[in-house]
Amino acid sequence: MVKTLVSNDGKSLCLFIKHDDYLSNEDAEVLITSIKNTSKNYKFDNLVLFGRSYAQNYVMELMSFQMALFLILSAILIIVCLFLAFRSIWGILIPQLVVFLGMFWLLGGMGLLNSPINILLTVISCLLCPCRMSFTSFLATSMP
Repeated sequence: MVKTLVSNDGKSLCLFIKHDDYLSNEDAEVLITSIKNTSKNYKFDNLVLFGRSYAQNYVMELMSFQMALFLILSAILIIVCLFLAFRSIWGILIPQLVVFLGMFWLLGGMGLLNSPINILLTVISCLLCPCRMSFTSFLATSMP
């Protein structure tokens, strides 16, 4: 067992946990949480987790954080650009309102359909930036 599951100095142990293949995000999160809670009952100097379930949980948390970050940064950038272009509060609020209502409808529909967050959704706020600017420019030039 030495050099395979136990290190040479006897201070490290490798455990393999067999679980069902292709766990859902919720099941993977429950598994990782239970492993972390169980490990708190023992005194480990260092605990390292890896595997598909752990990576899946980590990636979902990272994508959710990045989606919020991109949405906030995109909104700030667009507010600055719209202010520089139109110098009017209405020139800022109307395009932002249109896009945020669309995002709320999108997220609400995803919630109703139990659709998970995916890679495209994390950058959709950045993809909508040119739409806001072109729509606002169109409105500004077509109004008398």
